Amino acid sequence: MIAVRTQAEIHLAEIYFRYGPGHLVNRSIIKAAPYIIATLYTAQAVLKART
Repeated sequence: MIAVRTQAEIHLAEIYFRYGPGHLVNRSIIKAAPYIIATLYTAQAVLKART
């Protein structure tokens, strides 16, 4: 599970730094990041339960 979170955080950080502070995309990523990470954990748990 750590690899999924780390990879997601890397991508979120790339998006965050691509756009300047105050940019709509930047603000949206900051607000959405916890939900994106939580969804990845949920999806991983569902897939793990199926195997």
